Amino acid sequence: RMIINSIRQFLSLTSQQQADILNGLRTKENLFEWLEKKKPKLEIEPHWVTCNKCSGKGQIFIEPRDNNGIHASQIHLCKRKLWFDVKGYGNHHQSENSGKLNLIFDHGTALHEMLQNYGSKGAWGANYFPEVKLLPTEEQCLAKGTPVYPLAIKYQVKSSVDAVVRLIPVENVTGIGTIYIDVVHEYKSIGSNGYNQLTQAKAVHKMQGIVYQAVLDIPITVFIYYDKDHDDLKCYPTKFDGYVWAEVEDKIQEVLFMADQEDAKEAIPDHKSAGILNPSECTGGAYSSACMYYKKICFPPIEVPDVIIPAEVVKKKLGRPKKNVGTPILS
Repeated sequence: RMIINSIRQFLSLTSQQQADILNGLRTKENLFEWLEKKKPKLEIEPHWVTCNKCSGKGQIFIEPRDNNGIHASQIHLCKRKLWFDVKGYGNHHQSENSGKLNLIFDHGTALHEMLQNYGSKGAWGANYFPEVKLLPTEEQCLAKGTPVYPLAIKYQVKSSVDAVVRLIPVENVTGIGTIYIDVVHEYKSIGSNGYNQLTQAKAVHKMQGIVYQAVLDIPITVFIYYDKDHDDLKCYPTKFDGYVWAEVEDKIQEVLFMADQEDAKEAIPDHKSAGILNPSECTGGAYSSACMYYKKICFPPIEVPDVIIPAEVVKKKLGRPKKNVGTPILS
């Protein structure tokens, strides 16, 4: 064992030894191995802990996470997944992500905190409120000291809005002059390929935003997409869409109507589940987690699409078709 603690000591090694050290640091590999093992800690009892964001100068109160309810960020997903959420199964299961996926999620969290920090310092005016809580019971609202929103209680919505900006002045409105309006902010990080294709907010994000708008009675959500490859922004102010809300409201009502059922397949039959409609929601992908319930308590009949052999492969195997082979017989 050797400890190298100076430049001179390192440079005294052979070129091969130096190369072995440079190549053996495993900086990326160690990070991804750590991220692979990283899981949110399941808190059992409420308790105070030292805050790790202010150099230990303060304390924050940690509570067991309660996943019961309808989460706006999940509203575009499988009805059966939402049913499991409402039933409280989310308190006993966690997503198992790859190291790279955890890195992507943590990067998104850091972006949210950056933009919320800008907002809290006045980037969008004096009336900026980050992390607005929507809770499904009056008791939880009282305990948290948050306002009671009747629609959140009616539809068991449990979510945290990225930000609400109140009384934004807008000048030169036709026939009125200056108006003041509240808006919802929703922040999204995205790679440059997806960013370059954006012309409006994504449909799945509109479904999320419409829940916030309906519960808070705010007519506009501004979706802010951050290009993490080139540090640029696209902002899409999006007005309340009654058709999108009707679709979302019907979905919530269907899930809540079946909340007393105890059998998942009776509550949400297979043909209404992602197993049939969109299997990638179950299995996950490069930029999305596998469903936390998949192959644990939910066993949908995942349909594997037929394999289509490209035409050029067929040509290579069979050669070019012969001419004048006659008329095929139809059976």
